[in-house]
Amino acid sequence: MTPLSLAGKHCAVVGGTGHIGFHIAKAFASRGAVVTVLGRSALEARPKLEPKLVPYSPPPPAPSSDDAPAPRSSPPEPLPASHRFLRLDLSDPANIKTVFYENNPAGAEKFGDRHVGPLDILVNCAGIAQTTLLSRTSNAELASIIDTNLLAPMLVCKNARLRRNGCIINVSSLMANRAELGVTAYAASKAGLIGACEKHTYESFIIAT
Repeated sequence: MTPLSLAGKHCAVVGGTGHIGFHIAKAFASRGAVVTVLGRSALEARPKLEPKLVPYSPPPPAPSSDDAPAPRSSPPEPLPASHRFLRLDLSDPANIKTVFYENNPAGAEKFGDRHVGPLDILVNCAGIAQTTLLSRTSNAELASIIDTNLLAPMLVCKNARLRRNGCIINVSSLMANRAELGVTAYAASKAGLIGACEKHTYESFIIAT
């Protein structure tokens, strides 16, 4: 079976410097996509991680026929010229808004070292784990887990700009539906992410139709 080609696609991985996130980024790059890796330590991790990505090669232009009429469609939106590593602080809603350009079509076309631009695939896989019982978890830690694992992905989805037929992949956890000790806040955040993903999908479908 021929692997799915992602040539000419722009993929962003939030939490892309982590173990799972970077394996996702590597898989996208190996299929021909240009990848934007996002994380709080993305710039520091770049020298170590970037050499492990298959270099991006822009796909050749589609062959044209002199006899065929030119299609009446908008020109394709630009892509980054190479893989990028961008700093993203998920604890800062203003930073999320800035990095993803607030769904601003004009601004999103300007690729640089701070802004993502329009996407074909967006992956949310950043997360904070929990190893303490709820009764022993501080209020600040509870808020941090919920903010990072649930609120931040929702803000990313809200502000990210997807190209036509683009998709979002939100990484949850088996803990969302399992009874385990010491994961109450983590499980709640991941269960909430499943619910948010389902409802956002429904909203997007209704708006599109």
